[in-house]
Amino acid sequence: MGLAVPVLCALLFMTALPSAANYAYDGFEIKNMVNGTVQGDVFASYGSNGGLASSPYTTSYNVPAGTVKWARLYVGVWGGTETKTGWVNTTLNGNSLGNVTLGGTGDSNPTYSSGTNAYSSGNGVWMVSYNCTDNVTSGSNSATATTGGTIDGRVYGIALVVVYENTSLPKVQYWVNEGNPNLNYVRPLNNDVSWFNGTAYNSTEANLTALYYTGTNGEHDYLYLNAPKASDSPYNLSNIGWNIPNYRRYQLDSNDVANASEGAYFDFDSFTSSNDSTALKDIINTTAANSNYAIFWRGHDDDGNGQIDSTWNASGVEGEAYVHPILAVLKLTNITHVYDFSTGAGTNKWAYKYQVGSNPGAGDPNIEFNSTEYNNIKTDDNVYASNKTTTDGYYAAHRFNFSIAEASPTKINVTWMGSGYRGAVGGTDDGATLYIWNFTSAAYELLQSSGNTYAEVTLTGEKTSSISSYINAGNATVLVKQQYSQSARDGASRIETDYVKLVVTP
Repeated sequence: MGLAVPVLCALLFMTALPSAANYAYDGFEIKNMVNGTVQGDVFASYGSNGGLASSPYTTSYNVPAGTVKWARLYVGVWGGTETKTGWVNTTLNGNSLGNVTLGGTGDSNPTYSSGTNAYSSGNGVWMVSYNCTDNVTSGSNSATATTGGTIDGRVYGIALVVVYENTSLPKVQYWVNEGNPNLNYVRPLNNDVSWFNGTAYNSTEANLTALYYTGTNGEHDYLYLNAPKASDSPYNLSNIGWNIPNYRRYQLDSNDVANASEGAYFDFDSFTSSNDSTALKDIINTTAANSNYAIFWRGHDDDGNGQIDSTWNASGVEGEAYVHPILAVLKLTNITHVYDFSTGAGTNKWAYKYQVGSNPGAGDPNIEFNSTEYNNIKTDDNVYASNKTTTDGYYAAHRFNFSIAEASPTKINVTWMGSGYRGAVGGTDDGATLYIWNFTSAAYELLQSSGNTYAEVTLTGEKTSSISSYINAGNATVLVKQQYSQSARDGASRIETDYVKLVVTP
């Protein structure tokens, strides 16, 4: 598909000054509008109709059952040039979302607000976003955009994003980012980074949805998720010839993401895995805040001539002449926060060793692990932190204290991997027992016992009610002890920890 009307006026910006209050030739970066967690899901769709079409433009959506918590509607309008003026009036389910002035001195719509936003970039590519939380319903929904004035007035498409609550579904963490950058060969503006701020949870699936205007089939563009910060990586925004093969793990789709597959100059793509079939959940960074991002590139300098060529400025085609990424929605499904000793040992997670009596307290045992022992319990790798008793009547034990970030989690799950035995292995007094401290009753509660075995076992346990009894001042305490105490006849009690984790459902 070749470039047509929406980009024919590309060079007019040289002589035509911007007239809209929120117009910029390079446009507006894709920034976060909302993020959070919900027991439910995030619905994102362009509806039943996509592609540049005349006004009035109507499309419909089928929103899943649930209680709508947040919703925005995204309307793309082709202006013709940045100096033409007009308006767009959008309705959802028969309710007016407002008449928005496009261009001219009457345009005072702020960008990145929680209400109505109007963003214009390039040569009159408009994106208007509406808060429509009170107008969306479960089931059938219909949106219509009507345009007028001297603008061209055709509509690229209308996308709907809905965050809804449904208690029969798992917990979801989400980010909805919007903007209207004009990635173009003229400046050039080659890329835009969209950040998903805060700390991401572990999940069973990650999904990234992206919406584009004016992408053209045959002109390669690229989308990367969390490409590493390396000199030959797409994260290096000054390097237009990054090493493509080295970063397939982070590349979404192939080399033509915004390929207008939903119709002329409109593309809506959703991904759960990368170009080399890596699950996106395995690319998400869950250990550091503000460390997840999508990088939109309009192309790649394949021939090394120092520029990204397109059909507008060279015979070779290495990228889009113009492409407008509009929306980036990141969703993590079935989220949990995994606390283990892979990070934060001795800082926000602590382990203690040695021996306890038959009725240990919350602070028993109290000798902290050394650095080698901490390192040995970071992963499930059959490398152990081990110790034994020295006093008859005492049990070998390890205690783990976790600093919990979540104020009101709905579930706590504990997993311990290791072994316990007394004297020589293989006797009748082997095994280990896992407990969690109840701050309300001031006692350890049994989670699971291994029975009589000296082999490595996995002990687990879960709390789904009265969670506040197991977290005090942001801390949870777990104890594992060998099942039999030291005796002169049977020998020392021994405990070995391979790996331990506490998983919180926020």
